[in-house]
Amino acid sequence: MAQPQRDIRRAALRASALFQVMQPEELEAILEFATERRVRRTQMVFQKGDSGSSMMAVLSGRVRISAVNADGKEITLNVINPGQVFGEIALLDGQPRSADATAIEDTTLLT
Repeated sequence: MAQPQRDIRRAALRASALFQVMQPEELEAILEFATERRVRRTQMVFQKGDSGSSMMAVLSGRVRISAVNADGKEITLNVINPGQVFGEIALLDGQPRSADATAIEDTTLLT
């Protein structure tokens, strides 16, 4: 992988408090397992109830985190921008996804 691309991936992970405390060699080991995923605008990244076996960092684009409230209306909980991570809660607690994640523009994720 070209160094500029690896630097972008590394910076995306370093933006998360989960990865800021890692030693450089630990972060490099994680990057060896990480893959890029391209998601088209309006495409689901994951749905509430899905297995939470991974977390993602947005390299480009934006992702909307949403849920349906008690009245049956969809509400936006967060918008994830480049350099931010999401999906870490289900990864850490082993529970299913607690919300939906949808690309709101063409997006590249590091998974």
